[in-house]
Amino acid sequence: MSPPESRIRVRGRVVDTGGVPVSDVAVGVVRVWPGGADTFALPTMFTSETGEFLVGGVPREYARIAFFPGLPPGTTAEDLSGWPVVLSRPVEPGTSNEVDIGDVVLGLSAPLGGVVCDAAGGPVQGARVVVGLAEASGLSRQAVLTDADGRFRFENLRPGKYFVHASFEFPDQGWQYRRLDGVEAGDIGLLLSLAPGSAVLLRFEAAERPGVPLLLRSGRLVRADSGIVPSFGAGRTPKPRDSWRVYFPPGRYQLRFESPGYLPVDLGQVVVDDGRDTELDITLTSR
Repeated sequence: MSPPESRIRVRGRVVDTGGVPVSDVAVGVVRVWPGGADTFALPTMFTSETGEFLVGGVPREYARIAFFPGLPPGTTAEDLSGWPVVLSRPVEPGTSNEVDIGDVVLGLSAPLGGVVCDAAGGPVQGARVVVGLAEASGLSRQAVLTDADGRFRFENLRPGKYFVHASFEFPDQGWQYRRLDGVEAGDIGLLLSLAPGSAVLLRFEAAERPGVPLLLRSGRLVRADSGIVPSFGAGRTPKPRDSWRVYFPPGRYQLRFESPGYLPVDLGQVVVDDGRDTELDITLTSR
């Protein structure tokens, strides 16, 4: 038997809430880095008259199929960044090189939006806003940047309660944050007023090369006492970084760090104080 391929093929069908196949829906791939920012690829095909699709080149790990209803041919990556998207459940290939994920329902959806401002009430342009289901991991999170008026908007969210987290680095004041919990999809009048907050600053090195910064692309910080994956704040991009900043409310937390290819690291009890970063140096050992 040949070994599993690093990239696989995924097939399925797109239907509406009545089970009727939906044709001409753009289909692409999204890489969903745990606890971090998602990386979208431009759609490579459209669903057939029977709503079916077969897309290749899907990463075996941390992947979902993305559907863009109404997306016209010739769309650029810049246009794609603001387009409503529906994500499939995570692809779970096992050892198979082709996976059937069944029917994907384009159901009811709602927007969520508002304004990010500073302590004086002025709009903040370029703040990073993350939204996600309260009980979910990074696989269900989305992120946008605020416009010149401090406004942000997410589209096509499924019904439910979400957290909304904003962060921005001011040149003279450093990082400031605001998080709202229990926000219902459909609320477009949110106001997030930034203030000095608390964060955990993570720095990495490999056990094989002590003292040399280790660039990581993916990983997650887990509350070992509850299994909750906190919201990543500023300092995380799809590119490898040698340090991450993760927003936390002040308190005491049992933390564990996980990253593909490395053994998990138990960080023990970490104290997070209000208004400053808690710095952690993490040594990772390859599996």
